[in-house]
Amino acid sequence: MKMVKNQLNEKGITLLELILVLSLLTIAVGAIFNFYFLVQKNWNKADADSAALNEVRSFLSGFEKEVRSASSITLDSNSLEIQLSVDGKDKTVQYRARSGSLEKSSQLQNSSSNFKTIIQNISPLTDPDNNPLPYFERKGKNIYVKFYVNPNNTSTKPIIVNEVFTLRNKGV
Repeated sequence: MKMVKNQLNEKGITLLELILVLSLLTIAVGAIFNFYFLVQKNWNKADADSAALNEVRSFLSGFEKEVRSASSITLDSNSLEIQLSVDGKDKTVQYRARSGSLEKSSQLQNSSSNFKTIIQNISPLTDPDNNPLPYFERKGKNIYVKFYVNPNNTSTKPIIVNEVFTLRNKGV
């Protein structure tokens, strides 16, 4: 009788209790890792979207300054050339949409043009009949810039650029 009583008072855990605790611990750790990877994925997507938005804002800010100080502007649907004077020197700034990118070339008079990509993954906006609209358009004293950016082709919502810039110089 004494032996049976000692076995009942023994402290410890059974194999079943150990398996149950390990199973619950595995589920909890799995949930934590899934949450971490979900947050990491969303963070990376938001970071890419933010970088693309900053590129667009930087382009629009510089473009506005150049258009407002322009002495001459020529354009077609996919390119725009701005003549301006900086510190008494004539300067030509060119923008062009090519191969899904917006490129810029800035040069002083009599130097060669060297285009650099400033925004990637651009596409033209479309009209209601799904025809592409021009990237650059001029109506009177207004310059229209129209395109959308799909940051790294991962964003579900593209950045839509549909801006109007008013020329300030009288002779332009």
